[in-house]
Parts: sequence; structure tokens; C-alpha cells
Amino acid sequence: MTDRINKLRDLFFADDHKQYRKEDLGLSILNDETKKRPFAIRKALAFECALENMPIFLQEGDLIGGGKTVYTLPTYITDEEIAWGNPNFETGGYFNMFDGCFNLGQDERGFGLNDSSIPAYYKVVPMGLPALIADAKARLEATDDDAKKTYYQSVIISNSAALKLMKRYEHLMRQQAEESSDITRKTELEQMADNMKQLQIGAPQTYWQAVQLMYFIQFLIWTEGGYLIPLGRTDQILYPFYKNDLDSGILNREFAMEILEAFFMKLNYEVDRTHGGAIKINSDTGQSITIGGVDPKTGEDASNEMTMMILDAKCDMRVTDPKVHLRVHSGTPEAIWEKAAYLNSLGMGFPTYENDDAIIPAFMSYPEYTLEHARDYAASGCWEMTIQGRSLNRNVGGVCALRCLEWALNNGQFVLGVPNAENAKGMLGDRYGITTGNPEWFDSYDKLFNAFKVQMKHYVGMVTSYVNRSQLSPSPFYSSMMEGTLEKGADFNNNGTRYVETDFQLAALSNAADALYAIKRIVYEEKLFTLAEFNQILK
Repeated sequence: MTDRINKLRDLFFADDHKQYRKEDLGLSILNDETKKRPFAIRKALAFECALENMPIFLQEGDLIGGGKTVYTLPTYITDEEIAWGNPNFETGGYFNMFDGCFNLGQDERGFGLNDSSIPAYYKVVPMGLPALIADAKARLEATDDDAKKTYYQSVIISNSAALKLMKRYEHLMRQQAEESSDITRKTELEQMADNMKQLQIGAPQTYWQAVQLMYFIQFLIWTEGGYLIPLGRTDQILYPFYKNDLDSGILNREFAMEILEAFFMKLNYEVDRTHGGAIKINSDTGQSITIGGVDPKTGEDASNEMTMMILDAKCDMRVTDPKVHLRVHSGTPEAIWEKAAYLNSLGMGFPTYENDDAIIPAFMSYPEYTLEHARDYAASGCWEMTIQGRSLNRNVGGVCALRCLEWALNNGQFVLGVPNAENAKGMLGDRYGITTGNPEWFDSYDKLFNAFKVQMKHYVGMVTSYVNRSQLSPSPFYSSMMEGTLEKGADFNNNGTRYVETDFQLAALSNAADALYAIKRIVYEEKLFTLAEFNQILK
């Protein structure tokens, strides 16, 4: 690492970036006029309002501008609409698969179903946001479909807001350049401002600009309300820019590595924010990158110098994000294997290894996937394999089987404690399960097991009803970063992508099975306790 990256790393561990955070802007875009507008337009206006009012910052030595500083979008949904969209929960939260309890999302009034999907960085970075806006405007003019018009308008509003934020950062960079007495730093800041200016009017022309745009999009997706956002095949996306600059003589490997590592430092700014603070322990923001693998068109090895640079950067920096997934196959170069093995030896837990020779045929076993797309897979934010930029990787939700047993034993009530108590909002003792009767009535194991099944069915129904939130929380900015949504004129929560991969997660099933067997044996077979006595012991 260079001195610059060491200093940025020190600033990160000193939590310097946290001083710029503003939990809630305290703003609303709701008025008599906006309440009549579609949810997608309101969400875009709230996003625009946030970007106009959020604090912006640039740390000493930064090479990349940007960073999420607001954690709740301005209000754009009424209380009545929240109750309609999610009738089971007064405040519009969701059930966490690990603890089976109430756990608010980052944007309480706009929590969509958009986690884990990989933006089409391979498409959006080379084209730039102005071209994307122009495409949306052309499609808006060409359609008579009201739903499509709404979508295109929301895309135009949200992406135009991103360009305005770039303008704010350009001004900040020029201001700091004017104030700097260090000639080298002044030159850097002026170039950073020029980078921002270029991104406001067109596509990135250099590697530095491409990295800047990629990070800007990344943190804006987080700001809109997304989370667990992976970055896809980063070496494939950045390598053409890197090679072009290298060949033209405007960049050397050392400075390119410094830009890359400055980018990686920025990705770590959210490691303490996700999953109600649990991220401080497991530090999984879902910001994974996938490197290596094969070329989508030829099937030949696609590793390049950027592949090795990413591995080198992770060896040097020893920071959590981004997580690295290495695609390997029979033709993976030996040098890549050796560097990856060394990175594993450092104890950071990555890279993980994804075998193209097994995964690509697995995708092809489904007729929906094309060979070219199967070859272009990457790790999602939740580490499943998905088709980057073309798949909505939707996590519908999760059910905790142990929570269902708790409800069966307590007539639908929470009694055993709530792990994320600060988010529980008075749940203890509340009946979020269904009434299945006093456990004293369960004079046979079959009656208890039937109550468990009823609670399970009820829980599944509650979680699947969460899908309705996609109507209240479209994601116009995030959706516009996905391939196919503009062509279809639909948010990716509304089947705008080519592929939709939905998963439903069941947690603690083996624990529930063990618990049920223990109750069956102790209460109903050996009769050491009544069920009421056993239940009291648990409490």
C-alpha cells in the first residue's frame, strides 16, 4: 500500500467518515399534489430530494468522490398506504430469517425487494448516465402506455438527480483545489473535478473516471434503499479502461492500483450499518466482486491483469470489503491460483472459489438461460450464483421454524425474547402468530405438531405478503442500472429483468425438529413434565 492508502485506511478505522452521516433529513415530498402521483414518481422525487440535501464530503487524500450520508429517504408514502401494503406490520418492517423477529429495514417507508441483484455495470459504466437518460427520454416519447411512462419518468428524475449530485461534488473538488497549497494535491483535485464534469455530460473516457462512476452508482443504490449490492465481474468491467489508458501512456500500474485501493476503501464505509448492527460482527454488506472465469462469447479464460491487481489489492489492504469470488476452471492460469491461495492464507475468508466447469452446465440445465449469459454469471450479494445485470435475485424473505414452535407453545405470542430488541417496538407478549389454543389443551403430540404446522403456514403467509411492498417501494434508480428494464418499461420489482430468481429461506428447521423430538419424548412418552410445566421451564 502507498502512504495515501495507509492514511485513508487509518481514517476509516478511526471512523472519520461517520461524522458526515445524517440519519434522517426530516424532509417529506408529500403534499396534496404529490400524493396523487404514482409511487415510482414519489420514490424518485424523494431520492432527488435526498441527493439535493445530503451532506457531501471529501477526505484528505481521497481519489474517489462520494459516499452514503443519509439513511432515510424523505417521506413519500402515507401511513395509510403503508398499512395497505403490509397489513401485518404497523410500521412496515420485515421478518428477519435468522431471529424470526421484527427487524426494520434501512428505509422504513420504502423497503423494496431488490436486494442481491447485480447492476449491469458492464453496460452502464461504458455508456454513462447521460446516455441512459437520453434512452429513457426517447422511450418515454415513443410510448402511449401509462405504466411505462411512469417508469421512464421515474428513471429520468432519479438519474438526473445523480448528475446534479455529481455537480455538487465537482464544486467541492474545485473549492478544495483552490484552497490547497500542495501542488500535487491541487492537481489531483482539479482532475477529480474534471472527472466529475465529464461524467455529467457523457461516458467515462478513462480508467479513473470509470472507477469513479462505478462507485457513484454503487453508493447511490444504497442511498435509494438498496442493500447487499454486489458489483459483478469487476475485472472484466474495468480492464478495457485500464488497458486503454496504459497503452496511451496516461496511466501506470502503480497509480491504477492506488485508484483501485481508494475505491475499495470507499466500499467499506457501510460495514457497520446493515442488519441492525450485526454487520459489526459478520461484516457482510453483500458488496462482493467476481473475478476470473471465462469469456461469455468464446468460453476461453478471461482473467487479465486487473484480476491479479484485485487480488494484490486485497492482499495489501486487509479490509473486509469487497468480498472476492474467484471463478476458476480447467484453464485458470497457475499465477492466479497461487495468488488466490496466498490471499486465503491471510485468514480473511476469501476468495471463495466458483467452478465454471460445474456452474455453467448447471445454468444450462434450465432452458431459460443462454450459454453466453450462463458464462457471464457472478456472485450475488447473498453469494448465490446469478446472471449479472440480467437477473432480479429476489429474496422474498425467511421463516424461522423455532419461532413457529414458540408461537405454537404460547398461542401465537412472542415470549422468549427478541434478539434485536431495539427494533422490536414492543413485540414481547404481542400476538404475531395465530391463535392455536392454550398448550394445556395439547394432550397429545399430534395436537402440538398440528399447531406448529398452523403457525408455520401463518408465518409463510405473512412473509410472502411482504411481496406487496414492491408496489410501495419501486426502485427507479437501481432498476435503471439493470439490463432489460428500459426495454420493457418496467421496474425490476415488476418483472423488468430477463430473469427472475426468487428464493425463500427456512431457518432453524433442524433446531425445531430437535426441539419437537425432545418435547415428544420428555412430555408425551416419558411424561416427566406436563407441556405447561415444560413450557414454563423454557420461559
